Amino acid sequence: MEGAGGDNLASSGFDALNLFRAMEQGSVKVALIMCTNPGTTLPSSARYQAAMERCFTVVVDAVEDSETQRHAQVVLPAALWIEKEGVTRTGRATLSTNGKAAHSACPSTQ
Repeated sequence: MEGAGGDNLASSGFDALNLFRAMEQGSVKVALIMCTNPGTTLPSSARYQAAMERCFTVVVDAVEDSETQRHAQVVLPAALWIEKEGVTRTGRATLSTNGKAAHSACPSTQ
């Protein structure tokens, strides 16, 4: 798979810690952070919070307020698992079909 600049996307990218180190060094300008709260969960979280502040744009999906969300310039509404329906992959690599058990209060996640 190739990116817009012809880069090979299969061999590019960072794991979580190296992504934040690259943000800290200024080599990552935009970051999309989904389904996690690294502003609290990563070791030395103050260092990674500062890295998010150095990044030009941080985009986060959020269900509730989080430390990561406080450092984001763009916050996208996220639906809880109970508000979604479809097929999901579990941590054990099995597939599960889920029905929607509740409706979201946020129209953009419906």
